[in-house]
Amino acid sequence: MANDLRQVQRVRFAVESTFGADATGDVAANFDDLRCKPTAIVPETAIAADETAVQYFHEQRDYVRGPERGSCAIDAYWTSVETAISESVTTTKMEQSKFLETILGGYGAPGQGSLVASGAATTGCVVTASEGSQFTDNSFVGLSVSGVFYPRLVATVSTDTLVWWPALPAAVSVGAVVHNAQNIYYDESLEKWLQILAESRIDRGNIFLLSGGAGDLSMTLARGGLVTWASTVKGALREHDDEIATPQGGGALAAAAFTDSIPTWGHSGGFHLAPTTDSTLTPVRLWEISVDFGIKWIEVPDPQGVEGMGEWHRDRGEKIIELTIERDAAGGAYELYRDAYRAGTDYGMLYWLGGSGGEVRAIGARTCQIQKEPEPVVYQGMEALKLTLLGKLNSQGTDLTTAVRRSPIVLGHL
Repeated sequence: MANDLRQVQRVRFAVESTFGADATGDVAANFDDLRCKPTAIVPETAIAADETAVQYFHEQRDYVRGPERGSCAIDAYWTSVETAISESVTTTKMEQSKFLETILGGYGAPGQGSLVASGAATTGCVVTASEGSQFTDNSFVGLSVSGVFYPRLVATVSTDTLVWWPALPAAVSVGAVVHNAQNIYYDESLEKWLQILAESRIDRGNIFLLSGGAGDLSMTLARGGLVTWASTVKGALREHDDEIATPQGGGALAAAAFTDSIPTWGHSGGFHLAPTTDSTLTPVRLWEISVDFGIKWIEVPDPQGVEGMGEWHRDRGEKIIELTIERDAAGGAYELYRDAYRAGTDYGMLYWLGGSGGEVRAIGARTCQIQKEPEPVVYQGMEALKLTLLGKLNSQGTDLTTAVRRSPIVLGHL
């Protein structure tokens, strides 16, 4: 007798442009491997009791089966692009970027990086002539100072002049590389959905496809472990292998292929927290950070649709960032953040992991309200502070005419 171990499986996904349309007609072309922890596509078929009157005391009528919905809980490692996007280098959109773009809505297709041509400073530079168009407000760039790699959010682009936020600890050098990034951001106009294909190794009948999927998004970035993101994908239809266009059970489980970087610990990188309008680098000691991206969906009914569903519509949701930081008693941290909360002073944060191009991942939120009074907490026996930030529209860009410029939170992979 043989039994499957949950750890031994393969999880792939496809991005739908037509809601619920089975993409397994060409699995190799349409599906990508997803670097995630073991999971399963679970049934969420609606059932209802038949309450017709009965004639015997113990008589029980069968329940009536409804739409064959399903869901899949994805717990994945936060990875990066593997190859540094330096001058004359471009990258292919990695699998994680495809998945997260479908959830958040926006992807910044990076051009090549560039070089510092002139105007080298702590807050900006002039890049190689005509290459400023490869960058945009509220997206990430990466720069090295004294051998240390720093991701920064672009504040403004004017022809070939870049201004970034926050300032670097020292000025960049002429000739230094300005790395580009794969950026994920909010864009409510995207209308694509997810399919997930999950397979077991031994029981080749244990293969299911989830179609017409939409997911939420959260991140838990604690310094004491590997950093992860999570999404519960709700699907319009859960189908068994025998029911899909190209059943996969006729052959052995094949090896997955990943193009992104390996996972990383949450201990090495940097964290900046300061008023939105202040470009001065303000390092803060961070214990942990969690992010609820506020992604919500509304089911659109359609009798001619997939199990009675036509598609998902995006709903509004609050973007909440919770920080546990060191309580600097000598610096009066509690009073600083309490005063900012009471005065309504917007704050911006930037958090990054990794130390060289190709392995760095970053999250930035330029304009946030300190949503409630700082909360005293204890972390490993020491006094700490918990701050709750509400992500708002980026208030510091050139304007709000594009989705990336407006985006309350941006993810960078560079």
